[in-house]
Amino acid sequence: MGNRPERIDVNYDTQDGIADWHHANSIDHNADLDQILLSVPHYNEIWIIDHSTTTAEASGTIGGLAGSGGDLLFRWGNPAAYDQGGPSQQKLFFNHDAHWADQELTSASADYNKIVLFNNQVGVDYSSAHLLIANFDTYEWDYPISGSTWGPSGFDWTYERPVPQDMYSSGLSSMQLLPNGNTLIASGRQGYAFELTPDEEIVWEYVNPMEGGNPVDQGTVVPSGANQLFRFLRYSMDYPAFDGRDLTPSGFLELLPDPAFCALPTGLASAPESGVRRIFPNPAHDLVYLDLDPAAAGQLLQIFDIGGRAVFQTTTQGTRMSIAVQHWPTGTYAILLNGTAAGRIVLVD
Repeated sequence: MGNRPERIDVNYDTQDGIADWHHANSIDHNADLDQILLSVPHYNEIWIIDHSTTTAEASGTIGGLAGSGGDLLFRWGNPAAYDQGGPSQQKLFFNHDAHWADQELTSASADYNKIVLFNNQVGVDYSSAHLLIANFDTYEWDYPISGSTWGPSGFDWTYERPVPQDMYSSGLSSMQLLPNGNTLIASGRQGYAFELTPDEEIVWEYVNPMEGGNPVDQGTVVPSGANQLFRFLRYSMDYPAFDGRDLTPSGFLELLPDPAFCALPTGLASAPESGVRRIFPNPAHDLVYLDLDPAAAGQLLQIFDIGGRAVFQTTTQGTRMSIAVQHWPTGTYAILLNGTAAGRIVLVD
């Protein structure tokens, strides 16, 4: 197989003969290129194939936009799977959720169309998350190969927890780039999700309050592995699949919820340091007032919805400002002042 890297070695078996060794745990379509990306964990690889072929073309090596029929256009993560390397060249270890970064991002984003993935078993007791650039030549319509392996030599970005073992999931898991520049990561078997800023500060985290598929009392410590998440994604309110749907909140997921505890994110304990002294009324319906520190004048004030999309932006003037919110969807909104968290607004019907 070393001289045919575009072919799959059906005899490459890391599972001791167990069926489904070709199992794929994610599939993604790139509409710009009309290509399909697969995550193939038992090969410790990602594969890209041409979606533009006919069934007949895909059974051979000619046809489609790339002119390669059903051959792989790109593979990456474990050159040993096609006799082109050993353990030191392996980069992926039972990978999950490989996809192009295009959901809710525009081509103006620096990370648009990079490959996103979760690297589950990179260590015996820790995982990592990555961005990868698969360089595509739009003139030749292929992924250039150097010798008999594809680049790059490494990841564009890697995230591990400061204590690596704090993020470990032997399977499942996901990663999503958000339009506000943050990253949402879910460690599936831990039932744990969190949001990172570009400076890798955790600004939001969530533990799935389910045990064996059933909700538990708020505050219950669920045994490890009992509250698994396959993936964890965030969608903006204008996501097309929501059209015509009733998105009215229907209550708490946890049993015996404490509403006072749930309202704590709207508290004002840290507002004086942020430059926003008071937010009222909160919850709100049609108009929100912000009392500002005089030193906050002339600063950039932004408000983001829960999907990370900016819904309001202005330059502050004076010590009080009002914002009309009657046409905004209900939910929680984050206030940033010069890029620093300054509070939250909760909108209700």
